[in-house]
Amino acid sequence: MQTKIKKIGAGFGLLLPKKLLDACGFGSEATVTLLNKTLIVIPGSRQAREGWAETLRSLPQGDLKREPVNLRVSCKTPL
Repeated sequence: MQTKIKKIGAGFGLLLPKKLLDACGFGSEATVTLLNKTLIVIPGSRQAREGWAETLRSLPQGDLKREPVNLRVSCKTPL
C-alpha cells in the first residue's frame, strides 16, 4: 500500500485508512520501532516484560531446566 506522509506542526504524520487500523487492532496509540531502516508499528504501548509470564507458563517444564543458549522460544509479538 502506498500512502502519503504529511507535515503536521513540527512533525510528520503517516495517513492510514481507518479500515486498516481497525483490522490491526489499533486504538489511539501505537508503538513505533526502527529496525534496519524499516518502521515497525504495533498497536498500543507495551510494558516491560509484558507477556513473559504467559510465555514461561506455555513452555514444557523440561525446557526451563536447559541452558538459556539452547532454549528456543517463539514469540507471537515482536520484541
